[in-house]
Amino acid sequence: MEPISFEQLVLQSGSMEGPGNIPPVTVEQTHPIRSTYLERYLWERRIPLDVARLYLLEAWYRWEKNTYHALAFPDNAGGFELFDRNRKFHVPPFGPTFICHQSKDIAIFRSALDLLTFAALYAGPIQEFPDFLILNAPIPFRAVQQIIAPYIHKHVFLPNDGAGIAFGNQAVHTLQNCHDHRSLYAGYPTINDWICRIGAAASPIIPQSPVESCNLPNAPVNASIALKCPYPRPTASRTNVARSNVARSYPFGRYNKNFQ
Repeated sequence: MEPISFEQLVLQSGSMEGPGNIPPVTVEQTHPIRSTYLERYLWERRIPLDVARLYLLEAWYRWEKNTYHALAFPDNAGGFELFDRNRKFHVPPFGPTFICHQSKDIAIFRSALDLLTFAALYAGPIQEFPDFLILNAPIPFRAVQQIIAPYIHKHVFLPNDGAGIAFGNQAVHTLQNCHDHRSLYAGYPTINDWICRIGAAASPIIPQSPVESCNLPNAPVNASIALKCPYPRPTASRTNVARSNVARSYPFGRYNKNFQ
């Protein structure tokens, strides 16, 4: 049996339409993030700009005879995940994104926003980050098992949906020292939704799209980070204080270096 490609897994997962239905998107140029609109969207999602600039670019792309700009997250195959408040596109070639920090641990995410949330909450320096694997699609565990298996500790931060639950359960039962952290944001679709909606009234999980912004349930977290959304443009000092307060209430980072 021939090995299945990542692109075939993406299509089979139903995370995007087949090749004949993909909107004709062409990336014309990329550069560091400097759009006020995109910066505002990052603030709504509780992502500090300095963290976003570590992993994202701003891309200008053409779609249906018009030109737009969006946040661009590159994958290792040479494609992009383009997204903003209103749209999300996979720009082929499709593939996961692997970010190496020479760590013995690895953290697995599905989307760039969840990666950025983790990076923003992490209390240690970049040199202490685990390696990151961002799937960029709800693909099955078997597609990346060989990438994850060699690490000492594996940390799963996938969405609380069917594909995320299946991936987490299979990873925990198959691999040693694999930790599924979805209980941290139980009742929320993703870890990013959890941090966006702290302080809101509890509500059941509702399938989310990239168009939606911030309005979710409560969680037992330090009240100092229960910010209203959207919130005013933060200064550098306010961003650092908020990040520090979150880190002290979060069970990862220098306060618990082994993520356990």
